[in-house]
Parts: sequence; C-alpha cells; structure tokens
Amino acid sequence: MFLKYTSLANNTVIRKEATKTLQLLLLTVLFFSVAQHLQSQSRISGTINEYAAVESVESNQSVTVKDASIFQPRDTVLLIQMKGLGILTSPPADYGKQQNINNAGNYEFLIISDISGNTITFTREFLKEYSAVETLQLVRVRGYENVTVTGPLTATPWDGEKGGIVALIVTNTLYLEDNIDLSAAGFRGAEPVMITSEVCAASDPGTYSAQSFPEGSEKAGRKGEGSATYYIVDADNFLLDDQFAKGKGRFATGGGGGNGLFSGGGGGANFGQGGFGGNETETCSDPGFDTGGAGGYWLRDQLFDASANFRNRLYMAGAGGGATGSSERNATSGGRGGGMVIIVANYIEGSDEAAIIADGESVTGIAAAGAGGGGGGGTIVASIDHYRGVVNMFARGGKGGDVEHSDMGGPGGGGGGGVIIHSGPGLPEGANTVVLPGPSGTNTIQNEPNESSIGTPGGLIEQLEISLNGILFNGIRTERLTICEENTPDILEGTIPRGGERPYEFFWLRRPAGDTEWTVIAGAEERDYQPGPLTESTEFMRIVEDKDFPPVIDSSNILTIAVEPKILGNVIYNNQTICAGDQPGRLDGDIPFQGGTGTFEYDWNFYTEETRQWTQVEANNGGVNYLPPPLADTTLFIRVVTSGVCIDTSGFVAIDVHPEIRNNLLDDDQTICHGDTPGGISAPVALAGGLGDGSYSYSWETDKDGSWNPVNGGWTSSSYSPGSLTGTTRYRRTAESGECQDTSPPHTIIVLPLISGNTISESQVICYMAAPELFEGSEPEGGDGIYSYRWEISAGSSPWETAEGDPDERDYMAPPLSDTTSFRRIVFSGENDACRDTSNITVAEFYPLSFGSISGINDTICEGEQIDLAFTFNGEFPMDLVYTDGSQLFTAEGLVSPDFSTKVTPSTPDSSDYSYTFYSLVDGFGCSVPEKHLTGSLSGRVYAFPEPDPGTGGDICGPTFSLDAAATLGRGMWEISSGNATFSPGPSNPGATVTVEEYGTYTLTWTETNWRCRADDNITVTFYEQPENTFAGEDQEYYYTFETLLGAELPPGMPEAYGKWEVVEGGANIVFPDSPSTEVTGLGFGENIFSWTLYNGVCQPVSDMVTILIRDIDAPTGFSPNNSGFNDTFIIRGLENSTTNELTIFNRQGNVVFRSNNYMNDWDGRNNSGVHLPEDTYYYIISVDNKYTYKGFIVLRR
Repeated sequence: MFLKYTSLANNTVIRKEATKTLQLLLLTVLFFSVAQHLQSQSRISGTINEYAAVESVESNQSVTVKDASIFQPRDTVLLIQMKGLGILTSPPADYGKQQNINNAGNYEFLIISDISGNTITFTREFLKEYSAVETLQLVRVRGYENVTVTGPLTATPWDGEKGGIVALIVTNTLYLEDNIDLSAAGFRGAEPVMITSEVCAASDPGTYSAQSFPEGSEKAGRKGEGSATYYIVDADNFLLDDQFAKGKGRFATGGGGGNGLFSGGGGGANFGQGGFGGNETETCSDPGFDTGGAGGYWLRDQLFDASANFRNRLYMAGAGGGATGSSERNATSGGRGGGMVIIVANYIEGSDEAAIIADGESVTGIAAAGAGGGGGGGTIVASIDHYRGVVNMFARGGKGGDVEHSDMGGPGGGGGGGVIIHSGPGLPEGANTVVLPGPSGTNTIQNEPNESSIGTPGGLIEQLEISLNGILFNGIRTERLTICEENTPDILEGTIPRGGERPYEFFWLRRPAGDTEWTVIAGAEERDYQPGPLTESTEFMRIVEDKDFPPVIDSSNILTIAVEPKILGNVIYNNQTICAGDQPGRLDGDIPFQGGTGTFEYDWNFYTEETRQWTQVEANNGGVNYLPPPLADTTLFIRVVTSGVCIDTSGFVAIDVHPEIRNNLLDDDQTICHGDTPGGISAPVALAGGLGDGSYSYSWETDKDGSWNPVNGGWTSSSYSPGSLTGTTRYRRTAESGECQDTSPPHTIIVLPLISGNTISESQVICYMAAPELFEGSEPEGGDGIYSYRWEISAGSSPWETAEGDPDERDYMAPPLSDTTSFRRIVFSGENDACRDTSNITVAEFYPLSFGSISGINDTICEGEQIDLAFTFNGEFPMDLVYTDGSQLFTAEGLVSPDFSTKVTPSTPDSSDYSYTFYSLVDGFGCSVPEKHLTGSLSGRVYAFPEPDPGTGGDICGPTFSLDAAATLGRGMWEISSGNATFSPGPSNPGATVTVEEYGTYTLTWTETNWRCRADDNITVTFYEQPENTFAGEDQEYYYTFETLLGAELPPGMPEAYGKWEVVEGGANIVFPDSPSTEVTGLGFGENIFSWTLYNGVCQPVSDMVTILIRDIDAPTGFSPNNSGFNDTFIIRGLENSTTNELTIFNRQGNVVFRSNNYMNDWDGRNNSGVHLPEDTYYYIISVDNKYTYKGFIVLRR
C-alpha cells in the first residue's frame, strides 16, 4: 500500500528531494514490517524468544545458522558473541585471567532482510565484529507496544551453543505482575568426577599443584563453563581443548575444579569474582598449597576500558567448578550461572510481588566428598527511560555446595555477584537492585568452610547505549485514547530514540481513522507532539530518521485517538424563592438528544457562597430530575451529564433562600418582689435575616394561666413595658419578614412574696479589744426561699457600713472592738436581690480598763547571776501576769495586790542585752489589758562563760607541736604545765606552734576570758626525739657453728626507745627478739642476715643489719708433718665445733691406714700403729654428727 504525504496547511503534496522521497518509500516498507510484530496490548509468560547457533559469519551483513526455520524476514533479532576471551595459563597465580577480549560480549539488535536456506541477511551491515568459532548465537526478539508479564517469564537454558537469554522491546509500557526469572539459565556447571582410587595431593605435590588436567584425568574436578575460547601464548590465541577440562585453575569466569581428594569447586564469576572451593578431605596431609578450585575471575577489565568507560559488551555469567567423588562418597555439580535479561522499553511498571531475576544457581545437594561451586550472578540490561512503582532487580551469586562427612571434604566456593546495566545516570527511586555474592558452602558437621570462601559483590553500570542497528526504538503513546468532540488530546509522547547516528529528525503524520492517506503535520518536528482539539477519530504516527548514510528510517506504532460526539440538550428548570430551612420544589430536566455513546449518566451539583465551588449532591442523585433537601442558603444547581468520555454541564437553576430570621431573642428573665413593676422587655441585639432592616413587623403575646393571648392594646413595637405584677407572668414576640417568620423564646417575670421574720440577738458588754459573742440571726421567710445576707455596723456615731470578716453569713462573728458598735442584718432573696429586709439593731459596749508597769535597776552580769524585777498594777483584781525576757515566758496568777516583785536569772546569747517586758495582763473581768496600758521594762547585758575547746593533743616526733584550739568567747591564752616552751606567733593565738626545750610529756592549758567570766581546758602532748642511727654489732664468721649471740645498743636519753630483731635472710631463730642482746639458734650455712630496728614513739624508726657467715667444714688439700711448726698436722677447720665425728684415711690400695673417733686435728702422718706413712696422696672420709659426710684427697709431704 502506498503512503501519500499531504500538508495540513494547504493540503498539497509535500515536495522533497529525490533521496528523501526514496527514504520515505523505504520507511513505508519498514513501517509495515515493524508494525506486523508490534502488538498493542499483550500478556506474556513462559518462553517468548527462539534461539539458533551461528555456524559461520558469511559477511559483514549475513550469517549462517544451524536452523533458520524459526526466523522470518523483517524479524527483529539479537546477534550476540557468547564467548571468545583469551586466558593466561601462567604464572599459576594468574591462571585463567582474561587477557585478550577478542570478540567476546559483542552484540547488536538487527532486522532480517532476507533468508536463503540457513543463511540470514540483515538490513544493515554489522556495527561490530563476530566469529562463529567463539560461540555466536542469534535470538529472535519480540516487540510490543504494551505488554504485561502475567506468569513467570523465562528462557531456554544455555545448552552450550544457544539459549539463556530473554530479550524484548516495548515501545510503551512493560507491566511486571510476575517474575522475569533467568536464574540458573547461564553457563553450565561442572559435573562431578567419580574417581576409582583415592589419592591425596600430598602424595605427589608437583603433579597435584597443576592448574589444568585433561578430561581423562582423575586428579581433579571439572572446570565450570565460562566465557573463554582461547589460551594465550606470547600474546597469541590458541583454542582451548580437552587438555584444559579439569583442574583448580579458573576458566575465565568459570570456577576451577578441586584438585586431589574431594576438594571443592570454585564459584562462577561475572562482575563479582567467584569464591574459592574448600581444600581436600582432612584425612590428607597438607600438600603445601590450596587444592580447592579457584573462583572464576571477574569481568571488570572486559566491561570497562582503561579510562573506566563501559565497553558496551554483554557477558553470560560463569558457572561453578566441580569436585571429585567416589562410589562411596558422592560429589555435587557446580551451579549454573545466571542468565541474561535484556529489556528495551519506554516505561516499566513494577510491584513488590514481582522481580527481574538472574541469580546464579545455588548448589542444593549435600556432598559426602567434594561439593560444587555456586554459579555467578547473571546479567540484567535495562535500557528503560521511565520507572513506575517498585522495580526489583536481582543478580545474586549462588551458594557453594555443603559437605556432610566426618572427614570434612571441600565445600564449594560462593558465586560472584552479577551485573545490572542501565541507561540512566542513576537508578530512579523505586528501582531496587541486589547483586550480592553467594555464600560459601560449609561442612555441616563441623560447621567449618575448610578454606572455601564467599564470592565478591557484583555491580551496577550506568549510561548504557543499547546497540541497535537499523532500529531507532520509535514508539508513541498518550494517556487518553478516547476524547470528546472538540476536546484537546493529551500530549503525544515519543520514545527517546536509540541507535543510529545522532541527531535525529522527527516527522509527525495524521489521518482520519479508517482513511488510507497520511498527512504530514506541518511544524511538528519535535520528539513529542501536542495536537489541537479534534472533531473526529484520528490516527497519528511518528517517523524518526538518523544521520547515517544510508539513513535509518523508523516509524512508530499507529496511535488512534477515538472522538465521541459532544452531548446536546442538557437543560434544567424551576427557579424558586424559599425561606432558609424550607424544602424547595423538584428541579426538572430534559433528556439529552445526542452525545457520547448514547447512554447517559446524571450528576447533580450545587454551589453556595459558603462552598464557593461546585459540589456533588449526596442524596437523590443520579436521576434526570432532582428534589433538593431543605436549604439554608441561596443555592445554584447544575446537572452534569456523562456519556462515554463526554461530559456536559447544564446552565444553573437558582433557588433564592431568604435567611431565616435570627437574633429574635428577648432580655433575660426578671425576678421582682410582690407588687413591684418590672423593667421593659426589649431585644438585646438587632434582628437579622429575612429581607433585612426595615422589613420586620412584630406582635406580642402573654401567658398567665397556661395559654398564650395577645397583650392588651395589640402591641406592635419591637419592645414592651408591663405594669406592676402580683403573680409570675410570661411574654413572647413574633417577627415576620419576606417568606420568613420567627417567634422568640418566652420572657418570664417571676414574682416573689415579701421577706419576714428577720431578727438578730441582744446587745452585749465586752472587754476592750475583745470580740463579742456570735450575733445570731433568725431564719427568714418569703422571697424565693434562698437568702443572702449582709451584716452592717456603725462604730460610735459613724454611718452604717458593711461589717468586716464574713458579713454574708446568716450569723455574724465580729472582730475585736475598740469602740462601742451597733449591728444590723439585711436579708436578700430572688434574682438580682429582688426582695430585701432590714433587722433590728444590737449594741456592743466595754468594761472599765486596767493598767500595769515594770520597775528595777538595769545592770551588767555574768551568765547565771540574779536581778530584782518589780511590777505595779491598777484596775480590777485578781490579775494574771505573764512577762518575758524575749525568749521565754514567766507566769504569776491570781495577783490581788497592786505591787508584785521577784528575782530573775537572765539567760541570753553571749554579750547580748536582756530585757524583761509585759507579755500579757488579764484583769478581774477576764479582759486582757491593752498593750498601751502596760508600761516599763528592766534591761541590761549578760556575758556568757566561755566553753574553751583546746583542740586535740597527741604524740609528735620533734620539739614542735601545732595547737588547734577553737576560739569561743572573749580572749584566749596558752600555758604549759612545766619546763620552758615558746609559742609562735604568741600564746594568745589558738593555732599557735609550741616548741619545748626538753623532750617529754606536757599538759597545755587554753584559758578564755569573756568580760569577767573565765574558763579553761587542757590537752596532753608527748614530744619524742628522732633517733639518728643505731648499731646492730659487728659481722661474725664461723665454721660449722649453728648458734651465737647478737648484741645491739639502745641510745641514752631516750627512755621510751625500744628495739626489735628480725631475720632478713636465713632460717635462724631469735630467742629474745625484743632484747638488744640475745641468742640466735638454727643458723644455716652461708650468710645469715639480721636487722635491728630502733623505735622511739611516733618517730621514724632506724635500722642496722649484721651478717653472720657460717662456713661448712673445710679440709686442706695437703699438709707437711716435718716438725717445722707450720702445717705439721691435718687441721680440719670447724670440726672442733662438731658434737661427734670420725676420720678415716685410706691409701691408694684402699686400705685404712688411720682412723680416729672425735678427731682433734692432731694427725701427723702416722698410722694407728704410730708408723710414719710415706709421702703420697691419701683419701679421707669424715663423718660429722651422724648427718654429714665429707670426702676428699689429702697430699702428705714431709
């Protein structure tokens, strides 16, 4: 079908260059090819992609696949290089690291142009290089306008050539209601190797430390599948083969297999590195190296260039390495890597219940031998412009396998974390990502990892530029797809193009729905487009063109905006006028004759000055007509008619509401007494409502016997004045204005009976300044039965005034009086004291007054001395006297004479004045004489006796002691009991320092004098002389002696001095340790050290030490019995101190030649027969005290 482009402005054919016309024609073909695969609203689950292994790359625009039957021309496909990395094989520490990237990870989305047999040609040349040798696959990609994932969406797992990828393009919104789950869909985990003989690595460390073994070997588990195709020698690539199938060395992203006996496999890798497998069974000796499989190596160097820029390559996650097992002990496989999810979308809308998952496989089986490593976390590619809701993305590493055996084989290493690659500068709020590594396995019996380790975390990559070739990701959308006639649609949003060469050109087209000719919209050359109001259903499309040559031209989906006819005939009637609170009549309306879908819904709304907005009515809504409720304000009503998406609002109907008459209130009720005339009845505030000021008319009614009747004279003014009343009466007023009428609440005038029976008690005679007895008042009658009182007084001839205290009680207690006073009570009753009555008058008068005075001689005394105190009285006897010295009271009762005297002992604080005065005087009438009639006083000064505090005595070393008396009263002075002493700075200082000339014990007295009052107290101080040194005696030295005498000295002139002996070294016993001279026993060989310490009171003790050296028996090595007077006998020093001993001499032949009991150092070289022995060397044995034996050689020379 041919597309004709016409202008909106002049409806003429747009003329463009020949190349542009050709491009538009190409666009037409492309549009229909893309459109047939874009589904506007779809629901998907299960597997939506199809896969084919690429056998060869025929050109830079075509490939040959194993089976092309799943593809059709104009299909969108993903061409992706699954492997191709070149790895190092030396040194061992770098084994398996990726060195050459080659074509690995290259990818692009393409459109199929032609299929011939199994050869597929694309519309554009490749953007990148590819090699079928490096494992290349072609994936058929589905395209959608809007799509909802309603069940688990997954992929065919990777089978070594193809699979493991979910790829989809959504030009509008992808809704996630269920998971997209590619867990364990990536590279394959290693199968376990079952060995026939159990050999430990320590048996041949040189062999078992290797990084690789061939497939036929039983020395190691298999490596997990990874992205490697080549191994590198001198920077050249060589294809990997079965010679590298096994061993602990990593396989690029694939984990290594465990070496030796039951070692664990390494975890697979992606962005994060895999963890190491555990070492071989603990029954094996340590070979000196780790035997567990190495974790797969991370892809960071392959994902980023040297400047940390993303290379825009995509990799499948590596798998976990395997382990060895036997017929008796099973091993587990390595976990598969996570698969790859590629989403190109304008919007994605997620929820808490759904996620995009590409987790590595966790090894779930329990091994008795070695366990496989966890799979690496997969790859999630999110080329998405807008996120809504919660979008969860997980690419977690798998857990390494566990081992359960007492010999603790090697658990599997954890898989490395995956990678999430997204197009924005940062993930928006609501996008949750988890790329954690998998934990390592453990031995579940010992709960030990046996050197297995967790993988490292994955990562996020930003600013993805998805590789689209011949596709510009062109889609359009809007919020509302149906509008009403003459309404303006929402803005048409275009996707942000991807792929091609920037900048892009945009063209917007429109046509009436169902028409075949498109019109180019003049001036609409932006990414988004805002149409004007529409009068018919209209289709829109956007064309995007890039700057490549030849250009890529991409057309969007067709967006149809349906237009419904507007509603006509929405008319309502019946304007009214009512009073507030009344219910208006029904509002009638016509049924519309066209609009929307032809089916109408009605919604009545109202507007008042209070709401100031149209508000939906609550009751009786939804009908063609409407009966409003009672109204309080003028109200406007409209009817809103809805049909489909069309809405029409009628003109309004007004119900004019006169405000109800307000403030029709009368003055407060009145209470009066019988026969009084009440005040006039009026309104406290002006009326409101109705038609307002000047519109009101009035009428008055009265009620005396239970029925309302007009007042006499037909009163029509706003106020009313009744005459005098003898009974309770009610009045009310009715006001009218416009449509409104209102009657006031009644005004009641209560008429009370007169008060009677108001009397108070008789007059009284009282003491001057005394309070009268209670004035009692009778209980009155009349009024309303509730009474209040006011007592009033008149002192002397003064006018009446309210009494003090509590004048409002029925009875009254007056305060003390100083003048003759009259009393009366006024009784009130009724509201506002409508009734009142005054009682009779009562008078309070006084007894004659009495007087008193004090006389005596003012004097100064010491504390405890007495003085004379005299009183004189005049008045009514007997009298009771109370006088005071200011601190205590003294009493004399029943005095009948005008004169009274007594002796008193003043007691006041030190150096204070005393003063005796009247406290009270009560005369024979029982009246207290007023203070002004009590005169005179007796005063003087009292000095207290001191209470000396000399402080604390004690012992002191030296001639000086610091005194610490506490001064109390007057002056103080120190004195010493005997001898000569000096006080510094002087003896009057309570804290003086005293220095004595001779040591000894002294009494020190502290005396204080206050005026002529004197007292003292004393302390005892002992002064000790500080010894300068002492002498413990001369050191002593003995042979074979175990007791001796110690002799020390006590210094003269220190009678209190004493000493004490102590053993410093050795185990001797001091017989009298407190005596200067004492015997010591139990001395031991060597140094015996004793200390003599001299003490004198509180002085610092001094010490001296003496050493007693006890030597063992000492025999010489030779002697010369030649009568020279020197060395003529065999003298054994110390032997003389023994109790018993025996000496035996032997010749060379062992014969006894001399023996002596209790030897006395007198052997002169003769035998026991007295014969001189020849010169020679002899052997001796000495036995001492039956405890010690000494042996040696003695040389005899003459």
